[in-house]
Amino acid sequence: MKKPFFSRFRFKKFGFIDLNKLVSFFKTVNKFLNTHRIRKQFYVYFLFLFVIPMILCIGFAHSNAYAVLTQHHVTLEVNSKFDATEYVKSNYDISKLTMIDDSEVDTSKCGSYVVYYKRPILEYLLYVEVKDTKAPKLNVHDYTCETGAKIDAVDFVEDYSDDTNVTLTYKSDSNLNSAGTYIISVTAKDEGGNSTTKECTLTLRNDKVAPVITDFGTLTYYTNQNIDYSHCFIATDNYDPTPTITVDDSKVNYSKAGNYDIEVTVEDRAHNQNSYKKTITILKNKGVVYLTFDDGPSQNTKRIIDILKSYDIHATFFVTCNNKAYRKYIKEAYENGNTIALHTATHRYYKLYASTTAYFEDLNKVSDMVEELTGVKSNYLRFPGGSSNNVSNQYSKGIMNELIPLVKQKGYIYYDWNVDGGDADTPAKNANSIYIESVSTNKENVMILLHDSAAKTETVKALPLIIDNYSKRGYIFKSIEEGDFVCQHRTV
Repeated sequence: MKKPFFSRFRFKKFGFIDLNKLVSFFKTVNKFLNTHRIRKQFYVYFLFLFVIPMILCIGFAHSNAYAVLTQHHVTLEVNSKFDATEYVKSNYDISKLTMIDDSEVDTSKCGSYVVYYKRPILEYLLYVEVKDTKAPKLNVHDYTCETGAKIDAVDFVEDYSDDTNVTLTYKSDSNLNSAGTYIISVTAKDEGGNSTTKECTLTLRNDKVAPVITDFGTLTYYTNQNIDYSHCFIATDNYDPTPTITVDDSKVNYSKAGNYDIEVTVEDRAHNQNSYKKTITILKNKGVVYLTFDDGPSQNTKRIIDILKSYDIHATFFVTCNNKAYRKYIKEAYENGNTIALHTATHRYYKLYASTTAYFEDLNKVSDMVEELTGVKSNYLRFPGGSSNNVSNQYSKGIMNELIPLVKQKGYIYYDWNVDGGDADTPAKNANSIYIESVSTNKENVMILLHDSAAKTETVKALPLIIDNYSKRGYIFKSIEEGDFVCQHRTV
C-alpha cells in the first residue's frame, strides 16, 4: 500500500514552528496589517521570502528521503529476518543517521509496523507489513471409534506446522450417527487465512464391551489423608483411552481407623459400565508433614513439582519475583494442587526490612505477581528469615514487633517451620545430609523448611528419600491450605 507523499518523512518539532502557534501568529499579523492597510504588500513579500523557500525545502527533504532509503514500503513473510540497515542505500553515509529505531517491528506477528531513520532535523519512515502467505503443512490419518463418541478434528491429524497459530476443523457430507465408514475432510487454517485440506476415513463401530479396571493399586490409607481415587486405579477399554472412574465412598469415615466398603464404577464413552466392590483399610496416621519450599521459582521448581505429582501429594511454595523465565512453574505448581504462598519480591533484607512501608511495598509486588499467575490472591506468607529473624534489626531495630501485628490486621497468616532441612547452610549440605536433617523428628505436625532456588539440586535429590521415610512411618502429606497446622516462632 503506497503511503501519501508527506508520510514518507517528517520534520521534528525543534526544527520548525508549531502549527498552532504559527496560525495564532498569522492571525495577529493579519489584524495588524488590516489596521495599517499594508496587507497586500506584506503577502507578496511573505510569498517570496517564506512560502517559496519552504516549498523548496520540503522538495529537498523529499528528494533526500529517496537518497537515503531504497524503498518506503516493504512486505515480509512472518518469522523472516529483518535488518533495518538493509534498506539504507549503499552509497549513503549511514553515520549521518543519529538513530535507526526498529523497536516496533515484530516479525513473529502479522501486522503493520514503522521504522524510523533519524537525522538531526528529519525522520524518514519505512513502513513494514508482516504477512503470512504460506499454507500450513498437514498430515492426516484414518480414525476408528465407537458410535456416539465425541469426535474432534485432532483425532484425524498426524501432525501439522505453520509459522502462525492454526485452527483445525473437520466436516463430512454424511450423518455420523450410525456404524459405517465415512470420508472426512480435515482443514488447517492459519492466522493469515491460508488453509490446507486433506481427506481421510472415519470408521464408526457399535461398542457393547464395557471397560475394566486392571489395577486397583493400594487399598490402604491413613486417617485424614487426601485420596484422589482417579490416580489409584488403572482402567482399560477397547476404544475409550480414558474411561471415567467414579467411587462411592459414602460409607467411609476417613477420620477413623477401620475397614470400609467402597464401590468403584468405570464407564466408557458409549456408556458401557463395570462396577466393583472393594474393601479399603484406614490406619491411624502418625502425623502430617508439610513440605515447604522457599525462594523459587527456578528449574528446580519444575523437578519438585514432578516428584510431588509422582507421589500424588501436595506441598507449599513460598515464592519470589526473581527468575522471571521460570514463573510458569508457579502456575504449574498451583494447577497441580499445591499451595502458592508469598515470600518476598526481591529477598534483599536491606530493602524490605528498611521500614514497615518498604516491607509491604515488597509484599504487594509478589502478591500481585501470584494473583496474576494463579487468578487467586494468597493470604499466606513467610517472612524472609522467619518471624524470629535477627537480621532485620540491622536495618530497622524492632521491626518484626511492628510487622507481625500488621500482617495479621491485613488478613495474612504467616508461617515458620519446626524442622530445618539445612539446605541453606554454609557450606552447602549434600542430599544425604539434607535427608537426615529433614526426617530427624517424631512430631505429630512436621513443617519442613526447604528451598527450590537454582542452586538447590541436592534438595531435589533428597526429596524422594524424605517422602519415602515419612510415608513408611505412617505420616501423610498436606499443603498448608489443606491442613490446619500453623507453625509460628513468635507472636506479638
